[in-house]
Amino acid sequence: MVMLNEQGNHIHARIKDAFVHQFRESLQEGNIYYIRNFGVIPYQNDYKIVTNEHSIKFYATTIVKPAGSDNLSIPKYKFEFVPFEHLSGRCDKNVHLTDVIGRVSTIFPVYENDKNGKPLKRRIIKIEDKRKRKIQITLWGDLAESITEDACMDRSKSTILIITSTTVKSFKNQLSLSSTYATKVYISLDYQQDYIHWDCEEVVKNKRTIHEIIKFLEQSKSQEAIFYCMAVVKKVNAENGWHYISCTNCHKKAKTIGSTFWCKGCKKGFSSPTRRYRLELRVEDESGSTIFVVFDKEAEKIVRIPATQVYTTEIKDEDDDEDVVPKPIKNLLGKTYMFQIKINPNNIFTTKQNFTAIHVFEDHAYKQLHHEQEEKNQILPLKRAIDVDVEIEREVPKAKRNG
Repeated sequence: MVMLNEQGNHIHARIKDAFVHQFRESLQEGNIYYIRNFGVIPYQNDYKIVTNEHSIKFYATTIVKPAGSDNLSIPKYKFEFVPFEHLSGRCDKNVHLTDVIGRVSTIFPVYENDKNGKPLKRRIIKIEDKRKRKIQITLWGDLAESITEDACMDRSKSTILIITSTTVKSFKNQLSLSSTYATKVYISLDYQQDYIHWDCEEVVKNKRTIHEIIKFLEQSKSQEAIFYCMAVVKKVNAENGWHYISCTNCHKKAKTIGSTFWCKGCKKGFSSPTRRYRLELRVEDESGSTIFVVFDKEAEKIVRIPATQVYTTEIKDEDDDEDVVPKPIKNLLGKTYMFQIKINPNNIFTTKQNFTAIHVFEDHAYKQLHHEQEEKNQILPLKRAIDVDVEIEREVPKAKRNG
């Protein structure tokens, strides 16, 4: 299993065969539980499903209790997407299993291979990232029929596919991915924002400290630039609230008029607005501190819960006290992120200094990709799996998978 807590941390959990019957009915995917009397041990196998040095071990005495009606804000999903350009750093290695996201560009029919005298289903899919780079993925067994051509090739919209826990292989100098027993496939979840990946070289080139960003403003004539800054969240400023009421059509801020709402841009009223994030984060690094403002989907990406849901489950005061920071947002405190900062004259040295963060990436993901980029520079680049349909023998990691 993969378990996820309120802080957005996830961990691999295992149950021995002898105890499986005890928990089979009491644990259901997507539900929330209180769990006690379990063990925490170092992760001892190859092919890590998640980035965590430890794993949870269930015992016969482990107690599982449903959370029931408790108002707990725990995200349903968490992924560790690897950009296509960094896949070569994981090729033929047994350290991590790999999650990818991309738009479906090609889907082939299901074929049957003969494996040890038994039929084995196989489907090849090609997905592409924002830069039109493509990678081929082979789905084996039941996964081959878990998605259909109709679902993936709807011409009226782009189908975003998420495939988890794959292995990265090469065949005739071509990169491709292959499913494992732990692989899950998700179609068109609300993860379009994660379809954007950074370029590690670009990050290294434009990475600045807070002090260097402020210095740039003092010296630059254009005062327009894009920088990356790694900083820790020290405080969530709630003086201006943590969300805003927006138009359901254009996403701009709406004006409240009695019990209805008015959008100046669309020039129309509506009765059911959408709440969107506007987080003022006091951040700090070794050089100083400042305020980064994170909006809407980028804020939702790190809080991991939509603003409307947080408002509904966390705000108890009928007067809607804007000075109260809900718990899911407080969980950001003490966490380190890589912020992509857009500097322009509109957000520089107004009544108080702040910068708009147009993208936010988790610290561990940046460090991991940076390490893989260093490894990539030491090996010859592999061709993309776009030109050739790769035939791969099914290689399933020997480490046992539960869930």
